[in-house]
Amino acid sequence: EAVRRHGCTSLAGVPYTYQLLERVDYRDMELPTLLTMQQAGGALDRSLTQRYAEHMRAKGGRLFVMYGQTEATARIAYVPPERLADKLGSAGRAIPGGRLRIDAGSEPDTDGGVRGEVVYEGPNVMLGYATRREDLAAGDELDGVLHTGDLGYLDDEGFLFLTGRSKRIAKVFGLRVNLDEIELMLREHGPAAAVAGNESVLGYCAFGTDDSLGELRASLARGMQLHPSAIVLKRVDDIPVTSSGKVDYRTVESWAGRP
Repeated sequence: EAVRRHGCTSLAGVPYTYQLLERVDYRDMELPTLLTMQQAGGALDRSLTQRYAEHMRAKGGRLFVMYGQTEATARIAYVPPERLADKLGSAGRAIPGGRLRIDAGSEPDTDGGVRGEVVYEGPNVMLGYATRREDLAAGDELDGVLHTGDLGYLDDEGFLFLTGRSKRIAKVFGLRVNLDEIELMLREHGPAAAVAGNESVLGYCAFGTDDSLGELRASLARGMQLHPSAIVLKRVDDIPVTSSGKVDYRTVESWAGRP
């Protein structure tokens, strides 16, 4: 109704926004003025990307799939609308004035390149983090170079394909959730580990009962201002650790894939 009343021409959203639009049959609505749609804030699944690309093309509009981080003033790359069909699943090419490269890893990708951490260089990169007043006088500490914490590879045309994250951040219903923060809260009650699930945070707890974990889940959801369905707590016998004594997240993440 707002789009019709004000003649809105563009709409931007995160993946969860597009999931909600599907629930209200957005693509069946007559909205002739809305000719640009934008998507960022996480990877939109390929079927929805294709669906909305075709929808916008049919009405003479454009869909922009984008990738960015707050530390790069929100935008790092985008997929030109006319390339969406043949670059489905890509996060795009670097924005004008920016450059993408991969910190070399050891795992080859399907195009013969190398997977590794995505590094972005550009004039929109922040100066650095400030945790104290004195830090504000530190000057430019990053020199325009941002190590994103995301993993991926570049194809032969410079299009970025993301394959995972090295940072401990989960996306839940379009919101960024700090896994370490939740894990720290869980550890107040006993050994625990938190990993990202499908639109949820999975907490594995070597303590408690079904009832006590249910109460803890509700408390965490209130404290994090999340819907209770966004947090799943499971009782396990032990939390696996590496030889250095740190949580073995690879093993914990394998649990998340169990049926």
